[in-house]
Amino acid sequence: MHYPGHLRDSFLEWLNEDCPPLARVEVDHTFVTWPAERLLQRMLRCSDVMPGSVYGDTVERLGLDRSRRQTYGSIARVLLDRSNATQSPAGTQSSV
Repeated sequence: MHYPGHLRDSFLEWLNEDCPPLARVEVDHTFVTWPAERLLQRMLRCSDVMPGSVYGDTVERLGLDRSRRQTYGSIARVLLDRSNATQSPAGTQSSV
């Protein structure tokens, strides 16, 4: 499913900030703060392809499997699964 650019940009910004527990997300032209888990859940169905360099950097930095699809949703799924497996808040060092 195609997602608006502002959500994808928020997700990329969150990734570039090393996946903190809170994410800054644009909603109705205003920036709000969401728990990282909420952003991850929101991105699960995003089938848009991530830029290659961002995907490569993210996979390498977070130690993810390169065979995954290069979509925002697939990265969100891995990070959410890690968070749920460790039962710690998404975005903490133990979850990503």
